[in-house]
Amino acid sequence: MIRRLLLEYGAACILLVSPSSVARPQDSWITEGFPAGERMLFEGRFGVFSLGNASMSVLPPDTVHGILSSHLRLTISASLIGVYRINDSFESWVDCGTGFSRRFIQDYDESNQQHRNVYDIFPDSGFFRQSGIDSVMPTVREPLDETAFLYWVRTLDLEPGDTLRLSRYFRPDRNPITVTVLERDTLDMPAGRFETIVVQPTIPDGGLLFSEEAEARVWLSDDDRRLVVQMKVKLMGFATVALRLEEYEVPEVGTSCGEKPESEDRRAR
Repeated sequence: MIRRLLLEYGAACILLVSPSSVARPQDSWITEGFPAGERMLFEGRFGVFSLGNASMSVLPPDTVHGILSSHLRLTISASLIGVYRINDSFESWVDCGTGFSRRFIQDYDESNQQHRNVYDIFPDSGFFRQSGIDSVMPTVREPLDETAFLYWVRTLDLEPGDTLRLSRYFRPDRNPITVTVLERDTLDMPAGRFETIVVQPTIPDGGLLFSEEAEARVWLSDDDRRLVVQMKVKLMGFATVALRLEEYEVPEVGTSCGEKPESEDRRAR
């Protein structure tokens, strides 16, 4: 049965290939879905080789541009067989009220080359600023950055065969972003066994994780938690690295925009 949920800002969205469902309401996804204190740790592997680790965390809320915002962090630290080293961090501040990105920081440290980008995003005014650049640049109506995009994908209620295409990336020239739902799968991870749904998120020229060249695949737990159970990303055009869920911590109550609640710690045994 085809289900459609019309978004309040539907003009920003173009739906393709029998979309059986869409995201939850825009004004509540970050507040209701991801409490402060949620944390996922991953083991990085290339075939039989252990490469390093990664993490996804919801940090205590912060104020950006006078707006209470949820603070999200994604880190990746890996060494690809001594040839390619990564120590990257991506941080996002997402408006608690609208779910739109307010600030995004990219810290790249790859094979001894370091680079930092800071973006301040003003959805109400329709522009963003990049550190080191004097002029302002236009943004989209409902901006998301890379980190916020991954968390937002976790809110989608999708079925295999669905494709969702939207102009949501905060840099207009890198739209549309696409989410394709591939299949259901059962995975045995260090953190346990999970029933999952497999999605392919793509951002044109989307950097390390979500560019077309990365051919990213994300396995989400097929339950209300939508844990990231596994990610696979192609690096250097040939090496597919798997990030496998090793342990996770999920607060039982609370919101991303409130105080950190008591948590339940789930660790691999």
